[in-house]
Amino acid sequence: MSMNLRVRRQNQTVFVGQLEPSSSVGTVKESLCEAIGETDLEEIRLVNAEGDTLEEQSTIGELELRNDTLIYWVKRLGGGDFESISN
Repeated sequence: MSMNLRVRRQNQTVFVGQLEPSSSVGTVKESLCEAIGETDLEEIRLVNAEGDTLEEQSTIGELELRNDTLIYWVKRLGGGDFESISN
């Protein structure tokens, strides 16, 4: 069953589609980076609404993410930390 996730940062939302429950978070991150023009995968992190980092090897099914679930992407700040979620 193909599904879509909504990935938000500040006032921008990107729809990442053609995903399966067996798709990894790393795959979602790669698709997102391609859509936003980011070339360095290490510069962004995917997190849930509680701010917990979604580990790249985890699958969508393992995380119980459903079709049209909203997750967030945050960017690395100058000091190496990542920004907070902005709704």
